[in-house]
Amino acid sequence: LMVFLSAILIVFGICYSPLMIRVVLNQSKWTQLCESCDLLAIRLASFNQILDPWVYILLRRENIICFVKRTKRFKSTFLQRLSGIHSYGSERIAIIRHSLRHRKSQSKDVDDNLAEVNANIMPDDINDAQQI
Repeated sequence: LMVFLSAILIVFGICYSPLMIRVVLNQSKWTQLCESCDLLAIRLASFNQILDPWVYILLRRENIICFVKRTKRFKSTFLQRLSGIHSYGSERIAIIRHSLRHRKSQSKDVDDNLAEVNANIMPDDINDAQQI
């Protein structure tokens, strides 16, 4: 009921505010008379009678209950999909981390082997290699 009354109040305020503002401005003589502006404000105020039945139709109790159920269902499926994406992402990150660790350990072994080879090279071999 509060949602319905709030919606009716908002529609009424939007439709009749320009007319009330034009009446105050015209009576206070703050602005010049603008017949086209006055006519537009009256047309907008008459639009309230067109919108009110639609507010009654759209904000019936059955429609609000259906909307709430659909919102809850959408929220639960959205959260399930979001958690599925998150778990897929975390699994993917774990695989990438494992792969990087494996590569790092392999490169460490290669670096150790290279250091060992460099340590075993004689200084004469280095001079011969530099001359070539």
